[in-house]
This record gives sequence, C-alpha cells and structure tokens, in this order.
Amino acid sequence: VGQVFKGRVGAVAESGHVAIVNRNIVVSEARKQLEGIRDGRARVPGIVFGYNRGGFDVLVEGIRVFCPASGMSLEAVELPQAFVGKKLDFTIPPAKPGAHGLVVSRKGILQREQRKQSKLLFKSLKQGQVCKGKVTQVREFGVFVDLGGVEGLVHLSELSFNRGVRPAD
Repeated sequence: VGQVFKGRVGAVAESGHVAIVNRNIVVSEARKQLEGIRDGRARVPGIVFGYNRGGFDVLVEGIRVFCPASGMSLEAVELPQAFVGKKLDFTIPPAKPGAHGLVVSRKGILQREQRKQSKLLFKSLKQGQVCKGKVTQVREFGVFVDLGGVEGLVHLSELSFNRGVRPAD
C-alpha cells in the first residue's frame, strides 16, 4: 500500500472500475492470439474488472472483452459486483458476422462441470435410497426437486398417502 505503480489505462467499465495494464500490448496481435485460441476451442484466463447493464467487462491478454450476463453463470446474476476482481476461465464462442468486439463466456465450462457432477451423482444413487433435495418448481402434476446437480420429479401420487393433495399445498 502506498507504492507507486506505473501503467496505462487498459479499459474503463461503465461501473466506474478501471483496468490498468503495466505492459505494452499490441491490440492487433492480442486479437489474433485470441482468435487462434477461439479456433482451438481452448480456455483463456481473464479478470473481471467491471460490469454494465448487459454483462461484464473482462481483461483478457491485456485487452477488454465482453461477457454477457447470461454467459457468466448458469443462474441469473443477482449481484454483479460479486464477480468483480475474480480471475476466471472463459471460452471464446464463434464470432457473429459484423461483430466488432470480442465476446467471452463461462457457460460452456460451467455446463460441462455440471454434467460431470450429474454423472457422478447418478452413479452414486441407489434404488430406495433416501435423499434430501430442494424444491425448484411446483406444478399441478407434482414437484421438481434438485438433488445437487440432478433435478427429479416427485409425482403427485408420491407426495402423500392422502388422496386429493395438491402440490401447491
């Protein structure tokens, strides 16, 4: 704290956060490198340095890229400031025609991890096993329960021994 730091302003986010870079970056070369990473479908590390109304500002290889809010998490992002300052892995999806900036996403990485967890959970489940879960949806034919990565349906007929019980009850 109090030490002098020299660098250049890499980018400024709408949220007021500033990314300062302390090395010389040739933006055209960095873009070519990121396009190569995109073509190779590899992961790239990035630091989330700000957010705006549509998503997040991420610093990758010294340049600002955009991560949509839907690409940051599998659930809706309630507190965007919770991601600011974190170093995360991203993928670079194929560019849409006419797009200017680079876009990154974490959604594919998170979905792969979720599928791995689901497979492990499926292997560990046994018939007749008692599990705890969280109710995620209530429908007229039953309730959906999350068992920790796997969602299952508890049918209306399995909710109670009594007849005429509604799932909303």
